Amino acid sequence: MSAIAVCASVALVYLIYHTLKIFRQYQKARATGFKVYVSILDTTNPIFTVFALPLLPILSRILPASAFRVIDLTTYGVEWRDKVVRRSRPTPGYMVASSSSELDLFVEDPEIAGAILTRWRDFQQDRMTFKFLGVVGPNLAASDGKDWQRQRRLIAPMLNERIMETVWGESVEQANEMLETFIGKDEGKTDGTVDGLRRIAFNVLQCIGYGMPQGWNEPAKAPQKGHKMVYMEALHELIEGLIIVAMVPAKVLAHSWMPAVLRRKGEAIYEFHNYTKELLQKEREISANSGTPRNNMLSLLSSISEQNSDSKERDSAQKNTLSDEEIRGNLYQFTLAGYDTTANTMAYAFVTLATLPKWQDWIIEEVDRVSATSPDSSYREIFPKLERCLALMHEILRIYTPVAHIVRGCESEQSITAGGKTYRIPAKTRCILSLDGLGTQAGYWGDNTFEFDPTRWLIKDKPNGIAVPPALRQPTKGAFIPWSGGPRICPGMKMAQVEFTSVVYSVFSKYRVEPVLKEGESEGDARKRLAAVMDDSQPKLTLQMNRPRDAVLKWTKR
Repeated sequence: MSAIAVCASVALVYLIYHTLKIFRQYQKARATGFKVYVSILDTTNPIFTVFALPLLPILSRILPASAFRVIDLTTYGVEWRDKVVRRSRPTPGYMVASSSSELDLFVEDPEIAGAILTRWRDFQQDRMTFKFLGVVGPNLAASDGKDWQRQRRLIAPMLNERIMETVWGESVEQANEMLETFIGKDEGKTDGTVDGLRRIAFNVLQCIGYGMPQGWNEPAKAPQKGHKMVYMEALHELIEGLIIVAMVPAKVLAHSWMPAVLRRKGEAIYEFHNYTKELLQKEREISANSGTPRNNMLSLLSSISEQNSDSKERDSAQKNTLSDEEIRGNLYQFTLAGYDTTANTMAYAFVTLATLPKWQDWIIEEVDRVSATSPDSSYREIFPKLERCLALMHEILRIYTPVAHIVRGCESEQSITAGGKTYRIPAKTRCILSLDGLGTQAGYWGDNTFEFDPTRWLIKDKPNGIAVPPALRQPTKGAFIPWSGGPRICPGMKMAQVEFTSVVYSVFSKYRVEPVLKEGESEGDARKRLAAVMDDSQPKLTLQMNRPRDAVLKWTKR
């Protein structure tokens, strides 16, 4: 038999095997009650994940519309692409059958999403999520079962009111310094607002997480002796290169023959490990001398480390300590979860308010009212009164959802009843909760679901005994989950809310913002241009504007 015949036989056998595998998966999917799409590509393959998105424009031109739509529906960020052009997807969701050993269920229904998040024992963290979030060490987000319960019990209480006061004060200082810089140059005109807000978010986390305050204008520090970069620089490299760092071993990335940009990612892993070890030792010495930990996450985590504990239950899920590896992993996850999400939420909020001046006036009205009645500008005095500022944040999160998906997996068959109908979810199914889809369902949000309207969050008639302010309307469970939901809701939710509202409050108590007009351009055209900059976004780690420098804004003192 010739070589060509052998190759043809092997290809035929593979094709038959591949086709039968897809057919078996299709049969499973049909029994679920959801609409089913069949993909000839393995949608869970990392190669598909990396290359599908950049190839979409080409595929859209060469494939039939129906075939392209299947690939589009399974490519990361489809919800945002559909939102921009006001295109709907099947509800309450849809299944994708491919040659993968797992089925994909894309969930668009709040009732189903709420049930999946509530039943955390049946629907656990996705293994790929573990790989990405646990890249430098085990942590709360990259754990399940009793291990997750232990870490949650130890870590959640640390994000207390003392921390919130520090978040508030640090955010105010950062925002004031940023705006003073903008106002002092080029008549307040700048293309750096988006980048400036990212610096605020990172500096706040640097202060709260590691006890390393840094001014907004403060120049970068030189690395310590024996290090190639400063600690926060190493952390920043890990966050920006998350996908590469998760997929390629550190010793490969750091090898001398790697390109400099990749080698730096590998070096950052080792730098982060070494720095964290040194800082933990320093915090232990400080705590031993003072008797109490400092008011930052590193110090608080150090206080419950195994080396600082006499616990005899070190191998038990009930132990009251964290290992050094868990401390390192949780510090990284704390920064990863709070950096891009908060920074980009603030960016979309500020550009939106420049685009829609009536809502800027609405925010300023609350800011002026609160500042007039609250001479004490402290967190405890001001934050509870900023309902409009918090409503602004929630509406931005609904429309410009930072994270496209929350993924859960089930190892055994499950069933969920929603809308009077029961759906069977086969074992080995990835449940992909679509945050954009959930946040724009007209059945839950009304006919103006695509319109920016923060008043939808305000409670019109507040009953006596309402929850601690600022209190907003609570949507149907599962309809609004930017911080996830159920028992695994993000413990840093309030910290993000405090940081956002403090920046908005401090900025608009002194300044206004508007688009910079190009030559011959009207104000209306300039606002449309800014809106187009926001529409030209892409979900990466989080939703980000592709052209943030095109959001040229003018800041003026009120």
